[in-house]
Amino acid sequence: MQNSYMTQEFLLELFRSFPSWALPFSIGLSILVLGFAADKMVDGAASLAAYTGLSPLVIGATIISLGTTMPEMVVSVMAAFYGDSSLALGNGIGSIIADTALIMGLLILFGKILIDREGISQTSWWRDLSATGLVIAALLLPEQILPRWFGFVLLGLLVLYLLQMYHTKGKSRQKGESENARHPDLSLLQSIIYLLIGLIFVVGSSHILLPQVELFALRLNVSEDIIATTLVAFGTSLPELTTALTAIRKKEEALGIGNVMGADILNALFVIGAASATKPIQIDTAFFGLHFPVMLLVLWTLRLLFLAQMRGKYWAIPKWYGLMLIVVYICYVAMQYIGE
Repeated sequence: MQNSYMTQEFLLELFRSFPSWALPFSIGLSILVLGFAADKMVDGAASLAAYTGLSPLVIGATIISLGTTMPEMVVSVMAAFYGDSSLALGNGIGSIIADTALIMGLLILFGKILIDREGISQTSWWRDLSATGLVIAALLLPEQILPRWFGFVLLGLLVLYLLQMYHTKGKSRQKGESENARHPDLSLLQSIIYLLIGLIFVVGSSHILLPQVELFALRLNVSEDIIATTLVAFGTSLPELTTALTAIRKKEEALGIGNVMGADILNALFVIGAASATKPIQIDTAFFGLHFPVMLLVLWTLRLLFLAQMRGKYWAIPKWYGLMLIVVYICYVAMQYIGE
């Protein structure tokens, strides 16, 4: 983790030497690498799902989500280690909001989402309850501090989530669906290589892109407080965003939805859990006034919509809901600028 922090500092120093006109070109190149890596990662994940019998939803909610939440985990743990509690917690909460409101909103609005109710139910309950439990703990714990033992509790729940995902609904062939499985487009070895190499480059290129965007924003005179609460959270969610956009293009929306839901769970259990296990996190009052309410709003509106339409095995998420999520995210960001 210390090496990751040193690498980030080295990158910041490197990009500070770039003239302002060169940063947009460097950012564009990083985005191209990010997009190409996500493209290969989605190919590998889809083929691996066909080989193993794991549904694309489960692949997205576990394997890919673990990789794409690494930037959030690195930033939050290092922020906690150096005593920046607002960044440590704000990055995790802000990423949940960005993943759910912006990225899932884009998936719903521009993709064709037809999801298996039974397949998504357990994942969505894990997401909603882990995030809600975090808010309840923040309200009840003494002096509104997330202690180290609470961080280890969250990490324990993470292990339970991963085990339960695999054992209770991982293999679609156990439900008699193997005859409908798609034929894999790649060999098994190619699928694994595409997935792992793509994941490494998605996380790595995001890690390189973030300091460039931060420096470019600072040179445009955007305040550091706004950068911390919006840009950092958005930047560390770039792997999820790129994966979602690639999933839409390749008509693998279930993989994108699984990645978003898995990322939400891992932000609550893995990112914030690892950060608070590293060092106790003091919760600023701003979280109770804005960040926690917005997070619960975007999570539980989907839950209520899901419960209101319980008929049938499959569920098509309405387009208007995707648009609503995007509008909520824009308003959330705007409120922080206005409050500044």
